[in-house]
Amino acid sequence: MGNDDDSIVILHKSPSPYRLPLFEKLADRYNLKIIFCTGRESGRIWDTEPEAFDFESRVLDSKQIGPFIVSFGLLKALLEFDADTYLIGEDSSIVLSTILTVFYAILTSSAIVFWVGDIPQNTVYKLSETKSFAMSCYRVFQRFYRRFLYKAASHFVAYSRLTEQYLSECGVSRDKISIGGQVMPEENLPEPVSGKMSFDDDRPVVLALGYLEYRKGFDLLLGASERIVGKCDHQLVIAGDGEYRTELEEMASHMDHVQFTGYVEGGEKSTLYEQADIFVLPTRHDPWGLVVNEALYFDTPVITSSYAGVSTLVKRDRCGTVITGDDEAELRRQLERMLAGDMEKYRRNAEDSTRGHDLEGALELFEEALEASSRNPQ
Repeated sequence: MGNDDDSIVILHKSPSPYRLPLFEKLADRYNLKIIFCTGRESGRIWDTEPEAFDFESRVLDSKQIGPFIVSFGLLKALLEFDADTYLIGEDSSIVLSTILTVFYAILTSSAIVFWVGDIPQNTVYKLSETKSFAMSCYRVFQRFYRRFLYKAASHFVAYSRLTEQYLSECGVSRDKISIGGQVMPEENLPEPVSGKMSFDDDRPVVLALGYLEYRKGFDLLLGASERIVGKCDHQLVIAGDGEYRTELEEMASHMDHVQFTGYVEGGEKSTLYEQADIFVLPTRHDPWGLVVNEALYFDTPVITSSYAGVSTLVKRDRCGTVITGDDEAELRRQLERMLAGDMEKYRRNAEDSTRGHDLEGALELFEEALEASSRNPQ
């Protein structure tokens, strides 16, 4: 159980809607303050108001410079928000803020807990296909500076077993790692909207949902779906918006069974999950993949990639299947097998798959990590 006298400052990239309820729960047990490095992430359409939640926070002014976020006023916020422990939600885009916070914590003899989602480099999609040479060089530099920063940490919260593996490769002892904490609060999943987003026939519905970018692998799903639709008739629904949408629509222009819905949220999004027979996340790289949590909440079986941290959850609970990396041929085979097979078996397993992946489970995990950091300060 947390102690109201324990002062915790969280450094977080932005006020993500799925994180705010967790922060409010933590604020019930700790003297908690949160510093958000930016108010809005590039490519995100979230409309969040941290001031509507019961915790003290500061949203910093910021500027996006290439892939990095430069936040102004961080040192002032650190001086005002004195803490016993700094919990840092690590993200490569806020590297400057992370380094400054670590050095400040060291100078004030405070404990440091890193909240990490990275997965081993051999599972990262090819940077040459999507990133600049400068970014490739940064990835190399990143591994070196993280090894240095991680030595200052008392404890780590890892998204998944894949992240635990990554941290171990960075020299972190496994007894300093707690695993979990990636949850989608029920309050972020409203009831489906009756009569909305309905489909015209009885063909099985394959759903993919998320920000439309190359990394997410929607092109692999289009290719796999096109090759089996003659044998296993189905509808493919792709929900979301993003930089890759026009290219995906061009790829699917001759596919009559494919529908793009655009951005969806709230009850309409819940309706899609409820009506889907299979949810697919064919990502080339995802530290976790909370859309899978959402799909499983509505008892929808899942196909995802081994390049997603959430794949460990799907494997554990047998609520779908995991393909190896970005293998389109395997995706095609598994999609065909599930469409032709006993999807109810996976649906039954999906009903229980999110147990422990709720706010209370996440709260217990962070209490464990914070308690461990207080026992073993650097």
